[in-house]
Amino acid sequence: MSDTGDSQSSNEWALQTFNFKMECDALSEAVGFTKISGLEASRETVEMRTGDDPTGTTQVMPGRPKGATITCERPFRPDKKELLEWWNGAKANTIARQMITISMLDEAGNPVDIGVFRLAEAFPTSWKPSDLDAMGSGAAMETLTIQCQQVLLPGDTSGGE
Repeated sequence: MSDTGDSQSSNEWALQTFNFKMECDALSEAVGFTKISGLEASRETVEMRTGDDPTGTTQVMPGRPKGATITCERPFRPDKKELLEWWNGAKANTIARQMITISMLDEAGNPVDIGVFRLAEAFPTSWKPSDLDAMGSGAAMETLTIQCQQVLLPGDTSGGE
């Protein structure tokens, strides 16, 4: 089947990294970021060896999922205060952890199944404005760092909660 250029067939084109959104209950609407980094699913490894194993080989098995640190950057706008409000609500032992969904989007703005990542038990750990520079000409940015218990990949039905 030929491509007419009207839309990109999902089996002919790779997903683009510039169309994505982040959603969670702590934020009233999907939040637009210029960059999200640190998406990584990993797990501990468990090494084991029995004393009666004549080969002396150490067995390695998959262990518990590891948490991840996700960094989100966006333009700093006075009318968009939800990140600061979420940060201000994160006090010791009082923050309601969130399930965050980060979705890669197709050319029509719809989430693509294989590009939906969930951050289980997430909460903000750092908020930082960009440096102020009287000689600069760039847009002011804000950076939110989020810690999560586990990054759930597409197809993972464990729920993470």
